[in-house]
Amino acid sequence: MDALLTGTLWYDPESRCLFVRHRPTGEVELAGLLWPPGTRPVIHDDGRRGVDAPGRGLILDGDRVEFGGGFVFRPFEFEVPEDCVPETDPGSTAMFAITQLDN
Repeated sequence: MDALLTGTLWYDPESRCLFVRHRPTGEVELAGLLWPPGTRPVIHDDGRRGVDAPGRGLILDGDRVEFGGGFVFRPFEFEVPEDCVPETDPGSTAMFAITQLDN
């Protein structure tokens, strides 16, 4: 759980999920996010969607982010909408479990 994920938080209105757009090679990659306990979804006054994360505050669509954590593969012990979990390998799915929220 010491991987680093950087990019821009992105809300996908079709799936109604939050992702990180990560561009190390110019391509957009999506990673499903598993937020720390106590994180709650929000809609800001300006209509942007995001989360209010304990100890960090608001993180909204379009914000540059740095997350520490790592990938967890199914089976999950909780329900996650299928559209929010990207496929990473043929036949498997994973989410990025966030353990640290950096500025």
